[in-house]
Amino acid sequence: MANYKIGELSKLLKIPETTIRYYDKMGIIDSQKNEENGYRLFNDVDMHNLMHYKMYRSYGLSQKAAQQCIYDFELSEIDQTLMKNLTNIDLQISFLTSKKNIILQKKQFIEQLDSQLGTLSEVEREASYLIGYRKRNEEQTSLIQKKANSAVISNWLEYFPLVKMTPFLLEKDVRMRSDEGYSGLILSQKLAHEFNLPRCEDVMELPACRCVSYIFQRQNAMSVPFIRYLEPVFRYMEERAYEIDGIVTFDPYIALKKHSEHLFYGRVLVPVREKPDLG
Repeated sequence: MANYKIGELSKLLKIPETTIRYYDKMGIIDSQKNEENGYRLFNDVDMHNLMHYKMYRSYGLSQKAAQQCIYDFELSEIDQTLMKNLTNIDLQISFLTSKKNIILQKKQFIEQLDSQLGTLSEVEREASYLIGYRKRNEEQTSLIQKKANSAVISNWLEYFPLVKMTPFLLEKDVRMRSDEGYSGLILSQKLAHEFNLPRCEDVMELPACRCVSYIFQRQNAMSVPFIRYLEPVFRYMEERAYEIDGIVTFDPYIALKKHSEHLFYGRVLVPVREKPDLG
């Protein structure tokens, strides 16, 4: 049986010597010390174990699972481990596909911004979940200070850009033309269920609905409330006998800072319904 010095094994398998020493310490391989010169020697079994370990790790298995597949598991357990890993890979593919679509949507928004700025239309907003974390001109609200809310927000933030930041306005505040506004995170219900993201009692459920869409530019963003930019939307609604019917959100949303000026470009989505006929 051939014996290899650590440098030879490192060169053969393209694994750094420090990593091989770590694997030796973990018990993935079992080197033998040459008493005459103090070198640690590795045999063919060590080489094959390292190759299998590297193979399992390339599948995406954890260090522990890769080691168990070599030394501990029966065939049925290896099969279960690989099947679980396939499920994780499918989720990663879905995540990357969704991310790609979001980036393409953002790119399209930027490319069409000049021609679309100021336009009004009617669109469908997909069913979503929304959680608030900040109120306009205030520090952190009591929402984020709740342990359950903080855990949800922290988990959701790991799924950018599927989860998006959005200012939002409550229906009652819009009806009163109030300057009140909030910041939050929004996520489509479809993606929330697909990735099994947690929710808590303060997560708001936004049903799919018809919205008036308005693409706008907001200057001096930190000082002027969003609602002051919605006059064209209110005129549009009045002309068509619409009334607000839910929480107002903003998507997509691009922020720029040029010198001392803050510029925001976005699309506001105002849920609407036809006013009841009181006659």
